[in-house]
Parts: sequence; structure tokens; C-alpha cells
Amino acid sequence: MNKQKRKSNLNTKLIATTSLFVVVTFVATAFIQMGIPGGSGYVHIGDAIILIACYFLPLPYAIAAGAIGAAFADWAAGYIQYILITILAKAVLVVSTHYVIYNKQITTWYTFPVIVLGNFISILCYAFHDLIFFGKGAFVANFTFGLIQPAFTLVISVVVLLAFSKIKVLTTFKEALNPKKYAHKRIAEEAMHVEQNIHAQELNKIELKIEKDDSTKGENIANQKDNIEEIKDDSTDDEVENDINEIKDDSSSDETI
Repeated sequence: MNKQKRKSNLNTKLIATTSLFVVVTFVATAFIQMGIPGGSGYVHIGDAIILIACYFLPLPYAIAAGAIGAAFADWAAGYIQYILITILAKAVLVVSTHYVIYNKQITTWYTFPVIVLGNFISILCYAFHDLIFFGKGAFVANFTFGLIQPAFTLVISVVVLLAFSKIKVLTTFKEALNPKKYAHKRIAEEAMHVEQNIHAQELNKIELKIEKDDSTKGENIANQKDNIEEIKDDSTDDEVENDINEIKDDSSSDETI
């Protein structure tokens, strides 16, 4: 029962997060854009949002977020003829970049080429679509101005992903969306926590033992001083000296033991 409940909660989180990225991708694509001369499409920052979705979501959910959000943006912007090729292009973008963004550190040297390559392949999808349906002029215009798209996407996505990767609450949220993938990390952290607690307990025991030994030594020294004073009061000088030597000898033998 608990397993089914956890699975249900996980599915709810994934669907909610995917829906959020659908909306953000739609807004970033439909309303933050620059039209290509000749009316054959536009460049936008929606692809950057799709790559950010790749950081948080497993592959199928990232594809859904990018394809659905961008398709709705085409519909809202009046580019209905591009909806099908948009679904294909965004799926290609996600598939070609997801593994690196989702599984590797964003600072890995090959992250940047992979993002550029993924965007370039996506642009080619649109360019060949225009070549088939609108001719060479549309192909050249779409491909030429479409090269602006990777610049937008690379700068925005890398800056945002670098910031997100440093924020603990966001990395924890990402791990919560895929508990199986990060189970080993959670187990390792729990084991380290247990080990630290055991180490701290051992240190406390050692400190208490040292304090106890010091206290016992202090009491012994005080008792020896009292004995010496009593001997001085009750004995002659020679007797005092002999008794003091005996006490010192006893003390030395105790320390040796």
C-alpha cells in the first residue's frame, strides 16, 4: 500500500512538473520571440526552457513538455502549418541533449557542443520542412535566421542551469522526481550520517574518560597533600621525610602500573 502511494505521489509530481514546463515553454515561445523575414517562422527562447526541463525531468516527460508547449505556441502564434514539424523538432532536441544535461554536470566540457548540436539538428528539421513546402527561398531564410536560435538557447540555458545546479532545494527536487536513479546517493548520504554519529559518540566517550581520569588524578594529589600535612603535624622531621618519601614512592609505582 505504501509502495503504491509513493508511486502515485511520484506520478503526480512528474505530471505537475511537466505541465508547468509545458506552460512556461508555451509562454517563452509564443510571446518572447523574433519573427523571421518572409513570415517563415520565428526565433525564441522557448528552446532554453525545454533544455531546463531536460535537467529536471526524465526523458519521456521532457519530450512531452517540449513538444506540447512548443506546438501550442505555434498554434497561438498562427503558425499552424508548423505544429507537426515542431513536435518532431522538439522531440529531436530533447533526445539529442537529454542524456548529458540530465546525467552529467553542466560544467562538463562537452555539454556546450551537445546543446549547440541539438539546436542545429532542430533547425535543420524546420529548414527541410520549408524546403519541401515553401521552396528554396524559405529554406535559406529559415536556416540563416534560425542560426540565431542556438545562441539564444545556449546562453540562457547554460546560465540558468549553472545557477539551478548550485541551489540545494532544486537539486533535491530533481532527485525527488527520480528516486530510483538517485537511490544510491541517498543511501550513501545516510550511511555517512550514521558513521558521523558513531564517530561523534566515540569521541564523547573518550573525552568523558579523559575528564574522569583527570578528576581522579586531581583527587589523589589532593589526598597526598593532606596526608603530608598530617604527617608534618604529628611526626618529627626525620619521620616526616621518610613518610613523604614512602608516599612519593607509592605514587610513582601507581603511575608506572
